[in-house]
Amino acid sequence: MPRLTSPTSNDKAYSARADIDRMLKRIGCDTIFWVEDIDQCELRLLFQRKGIRVMLPVSARMWTSLFLRLRPWKPDNRMSEQHYYNNAVRQGLMAISPMLKSWMFGQVNAVENGLVPFERAFLPNIQINNDQTVADVAVKLIPRPDADISK
Repeated sequence: MPRLTSPTSNDKAYSARADIDRMLKRIGCDTIFWVEDIDQCELRLLFQRKGIRVMLPVSARMWTSLFLRLRPWKPDNRMSEQHYYNNAVRQGLMAISPMLKSWMFGQVNAVENGLVPFERAFLPNIQINNDQTVADVAVKLIPRPDADISK
């Protein structure tokens, strides 16, 4: 049976998360949290800078579905199908951490070097009054192709 996680992959994931924490502290973020949501197959990075709360959800669904397609659960595995799925999700959450680090590196460097202000760099992910992000609200305002725009 293939191992779902290895110490090397976990080390890289936690190292990437520690690097992101250091980057955010460099630009003045005082509160930083990581949330792994197995049910939603999502990793959330929450941080705050000067009273502005940011929630960055990152999905591991594609990685997990690819893993499960390549290595499907079999009845002769030594764990239940649900446990196997949860391990695959955890592996996906570890795999996406270095990708998130690369994206954050670009955003933080843009802020540090004055290319864009913090608010613009993270605008879609800024939380507003009811714990929704700006992107959550904006997506609802986008007209759908099937909607009648003549009104």
